Amino acid sequence: MAFWSKSNGAGRAAPDVDKILNRGLPGLRPFHQFHVAPGVRIRGDLETTGHAHVEGIVEGAILVGARTLSIGSKGRVHGDVRAGTVLIRGRLTGDVTASEGVEIAAGAAVEGNIRSPRLVLVAGARFSGRVDACGNGAGGT
Repeated sequence: MAFWSKSNGAGRAAPDVDKILNRGLPGLRPFHQFHVAPGVRIRGDLETTGHAHVEGIVEGAILVGARTLSIGSKGRVHGDVRAGTVLIRGRLTGDVTASEGVEIAAGAAVEGNIRSPRLVLVAGARFSGRVDACGNGAGGT
């Protein structure tokens, strides 16, 4: 679905919405169901059936169903998370359950247990906890 496929009338192509919204994070689909911007603090649990991106602070659980949760480099989450795929570039204190996979990027830090059939821990990432590499894809709903 391309909203900005033609020029904006000034001879220039309009911005690529997917790149703006996804900020280059792999695995994300266009348009997040919610986005917690830098400087925003949310206290309480969040639940959505769509994708989610956190650049602010969330103090509570995040449930994203079978979709993707990404925690950006400025993002901080203090609570358990459950999603199809979890991409962590910031800080997470809590347990992670992912039905598809978890990626912890260089510079990211996770303190908590991970339950997922696939875990990618990039050099330079910090992780403290236990891993349950379940083969049945538990979680995510």
